[in-house]
Amino acid sequence: MAKLPELLLPAGNYEIAKIAIDHGADAVYIGLEQFSARAKADNFSMEEACDIIDYAHARGAKIFCALNIVLFNEELSACIKTAAQLVAHHVDAFIVQDFGLASMLLEHFPETEVHASTQMAIMNPCGAQTAEALGFDRVVLARECALAEMQEIRAASDIDLEVFVQGALCVCYSGLCYMSSLHGDRSGNRGQCAQPCRQKYSLYDVTDDKEKLIANNYLLSPKDISFLDHLSALAAVPVQSLKIEGRMKQPEYVALMTDIYRKHLDALAAAQVINDSERSADQKAMAQVFNREGFSTAYLLGTPGAAMMSYHTPKNTGIPLGKIGKIRKDTFQVTLDEPLCNGDGVALLDKNLQPLWGGYVDKMTDPSGRVAKKFASGDTVVLSHSMTKHEDLGRVAYCYKTFDKNLSKKLLKAPAKPAATVNRGSLAIDVTARIGAPFAISASCVTAEGAARHYDWQSDFIVEASKSGASCQAVIEKGLAKLKNEGFELSSLSISGDDKAFVPMSLVTTSKNQLAEFFAPVEEDAQEEAAAIDVAARIEACEHAFDSIPPQIKISHPPTITVQVRTLAQAQAALDAGAEELNVLLLDAPADPCCSVDEIARLSERVAVICSLPPLVKNLREENVFRSRIQALLARGVDRFMIANLGQAGLLDGLGVDYYAGDAALNVTNDLTAFAYSKIGLTRQTVSLELDRAALETLSSVGNIPLEMIVYGALPVMHTRYCPMGSLVGGRECDRVCSQPCRQRRYALKQKDKTFPLFADEFCNVYLLNDQRYSLFGQLAEVKNLFMDYWRIAGAFLPAAEVGQATRTLIQLREQLFAQASQRKVLPMTPHSTQGHFFKGVR
Repeated sequence: MAKLPELLLPAGNYEIAKIAIDHGADAVYIGLEQFSARAKADNFSMEEACDIIDYAHARGAKIFCALNIVLFNEELSACIKTAAQLVAHHVDAFIVQDFGLASMLLEHFPETEVHASTQMAIMNPCGAQTAEALGFDRVVLARECALAEMQEIRAASDIDLEVFVQGALCVCYSGLCYMSSLHGDRSGNRGQCAQPCRQKYSLYDVTDDKEKLIANNYLLSPKDISFLDHLSALAAVPVQSLKIEGRMKQPEYVALMTDIYRKHLDALAAAQVINDSERSADQKAMAQVFNREGFSTAYLLGTPGAAMMSYHTPKNTGIPLGKIGKIRKDTFQVTLDEPLCNGDGVALLDKNLQPLWGGYVDKMTDPSGRVAKKFASGDTVVLSHSMTKHEDLGRVAYCYKTFDKNLSKKLLKAPAKPAATVNRGSLAIDVTARIGAPFAISASCVTAEGAARHYDWQSDFIVEASKSGASCQAVIEKGLAKLKNEGFELSSLSISGDDKAFVPMSLVTTSKNQLAEFFAPVEEDAQEEAAAIDVAARIEACEHAFDSIPPQIKISHPPTITVQVRTLAQAQAALDAGAEELNVLLLDAPADPCCSVDEIARLSERVAVICSLPPLVKNLREENVFRSRIQALLARGVDRFMIANLGQAGLLDGLGVDYYAGDAALNVTNDLTAFAYSKIGLTRQTVSLELDRAALETLSSVGNIPLEMIVYGALPVMHTRYCPMGSLVGGRECDRVCSQPCRQRRYALKQKDKTFPLFADEFCNVYLLNDQRYSLFGQLAEVKNLFMDYWRIAGAFLPAAEVGQATRTLIQLREQLFAQASQRKVLPMTPHSTQGHFFKGVR
C-alpha cells in the first residue's frame, strides 16, 4: 500500500483544535476572524492561531489556515499582512479560493504550501494538471468526484490530492453557488452562506406551461457523507489527505471522528481487519453525534439519486431510541433499543421525521413509577413531554436519541497529547549526594550525530540527612527520568554518596533543566533563526506588486454588445436584432441541442464568435468530448474561447489556443485576481456578479485587458451533479439507470412565489436557474460610467424571442446613452427582474 493518507480535521476554535490534535489528527485546518469560508464559526485570533501552530508542531501535527473566500480590493492588503504573520510563525499551508491571493502567496511565500480550495471546483484531470503547473502544492477535490474520477486525476498529475471523507455535502459545486447570494445577499464565496439548500422546495412538471406537483420536501438537502468503509480504496488511489468537514460542528463531533478515523487508518496501515460488530458500533457512534437521516457515500461510487438525500429533515436526526408505547397528555412510554440516562437528548418525530418535540431527560421512571438515573436496552421507560397541541399526540411515529451525555463526556476527557520529542543524544550521568556537601552532577552526552560533550554542575544546596530515614535514590531517578521528555536517552545513571541523604525534588528538577539546556543542540537555534522571515520585507514586496498593476484606462466608448446563446434559434434572433458578437455556450442537452460545429462555423462567417465552455466538465470522458469539439472548431477557423474554470486554461493551452477569455464563474472580484488571470493568458475577463457599483468602479482592467459585464439574462444560481428530475421521477441511483424524463418534459423547483427552472445537459449536470431575470437595463447610465468594453446579454437560457428583444433594446439604449443617433426615447424591458448586487452589495 502507498503511504498512509494524512488525517485532516476541522476546528472552529482553539479548544477544538487541541481536541483534534490530542485525539490523533495529523493536521487541523482553521479559519481566522476574517477571510474564512466559515464566517459564522468562532474562528481564531492571530494570537490563538500562533498558539495552536506551536501546540501542533510540538506534537508532530500540522496547521492549515483557510483563506478561502474571494476578496475585494480593500481587503487585499490586510489579507497579505495576515498571511505574512502566519508564515513567520511557520503555518504549514494556506487553503485558498481567490486566484489572485493564491498567485501572490505562491510567488512571495514559497516556504508555505498553497492548497487549491474545493471552492475552486477542481474536478477533472486538466484541473489538477493546471493547478500543478501553476505551482499549487495540493488540490482539494470537488466533493462530487467519484473514486474512478480520482484515479483519472491521479494518473494525469502528481499533485497532492485531498478528499472530503466525512461531513456535510453541498448540493451545488462549491464556488459555483449563487443562490444564497442572490436570495439573501449572503455569499457562499464570502463565507456567509445562508444554506438555502436546507429549505423546502416543490418539484413541478411545467411542460406546456401546465404545472403538476411531483414532490414537496427538503429536495436539495443531502445527507452527510461517510467514506469510512472505503479508506483502503482511497489510500490506493493514492490520495494524500482525508478531510473531515465541520468547522461549525461541536467538540464531541471532532473528537469522535478523529478517534474513529484514526483507529481505522492505523488498522489499515497495520493490515489489521476491524470486525463487523466494531465497525457497526463506530458507525452508530458517528450517527449519534451527527447525521441527517443516516449517511451516504454521495458520488464516490457513481451518481446516486434519492439515496444520498435527506428529504425529510435538514437537521441532525440522531438514532432511533426504541418503540413508542402509550402517549398521554404530558408523558410517553418507550421500550428502549438503546440505553438512556439523565442528560440524554430525546426527540419525538412524525412519520416524515419532522420534529414534534425535543428535550433533555431530567427524570424518568419505569411503568411502575420507580425512578432511576439510567435504564438499559430492553427496558420500558416513561418520559415527560411538553407538546401542547392535542393533534400532535396522534402524529407521533418515532422516538430518537439526539444526544448521548456519557459519550460526550467520554470524548472530551481525552488527556492532552504530550509534545513530541527529538533525539538529542544519549546521557551517562553520575550523581553525588553526600551529606554535608553540595549536590553535584557529572554528565557526558553523545549526540545523535556522534559528537561527545561533557558537563559538570553542582548546586549551592548542601545535602542534609533525611529526617525520615528515606532514601534519596527514588527522588533522583524519578526527576532525571524526565530528561526523556526533552529528547535524551539515559544510557546510565549512577548515584553515589549517602543513601539516607535528603534531596528535594525541586533541586533534582533544577539539575535536570540545567543538563537539558547545556546539551540542547546549538544548531537548533541557528536553524530556527535562519528559517525566520522578514515580515515587513515580504509585505513590502507584495505591496509593490499591488502598485505595479497597471491602472484602468478609463476612456468613454460605446461597449460591444455580445450575446451569449446556446441554440441556433437564439443565435439567429440575436443576429437579426444586431448583435455585434455571439458567445456560443457549448452546453448540449438531449431534448434541446446546442449549436453544432458546422453551425458555429457558419455563424462565424457573419459575425465575431467566441465559444464558451460550461463550468461543469466533471471527468475525463467529458473533458475529451470538449477537447474534440474545440479541435473541430479550430479546424474550421473558430479560434476564440471563454473558460469558466481554472483547469480549462490548461486544456486550451494544450490545444494551442491563443485567445481565451474568462467567464463570470471565475469570480474575479479584485485587481490582483484580474492581473493574475491576465498573466496566465486570459485575453479578456468577465467581472463577478457579486461586485456592487462601488467595487466595480475601483476594479482595474489591468492596462489594456478588456472587461466584460453581464447586464441582462437568465442566470444559473446553482450548478449541481444532483438531478431532482432523475432522482424523483427517473428512478436514478448508482445501480439504476435513469429513465431520463428531462428528454420529454420540463421541470422546475418552486418555493412560495419563486420558480426556479431546471436544465439538464447531455452529461446529466443540472443548472438551477434564477426565478427572476437579471437586468441592469434601467441602470445603464451608471453602468456606462464603469467603462466596460463589453455588455453581455446572457441569453443561453432565454427563449429565442426574448433574446432578440433584449438585444434590440440594449443596442437602442446604448445609442441613446452615447447619443449616436437621434431617436425617440427607448424604455428598458421590465420583466420580473433583479438588479442583483449592483447597488446593495453582498456580505
